[in-house]
Amino acid sequence: MIQDLGYIIQRKFNILAKILLTSINVDSEIASKEREVLLQIAKELDKKMALQGKRCLICGRHAVSVLEKENLKTYGETELYKESTFLSNDLGS
Repeated sequence: MIQDLGYIIQRKFNILAKILLTSINVDSEIASKEREVLLQIAKELDKKMALQGKRCLICGRHAVSVLEKENLKTYGETELYKESTFLSNDLGS
């Protein structure tokens, strides 16, 4: 049953995937609708995963998130990337 659900969710996402690659920078109205649909899919999946003690992790541009009520909440710890610190550590300076 869970495998069937995964297939259905994947199919729903695949329908949106082609649009998601181009619409966000082209048509903000379409992008808003896409976000609404994706959040609805995530809510449905999160409810079903909760039955197994799991969460739906949403991997966006900024941080990995989970749904808390109607909002996205950062999941786990985050670290600020600083190029100068990274390069200094990488070069042994």
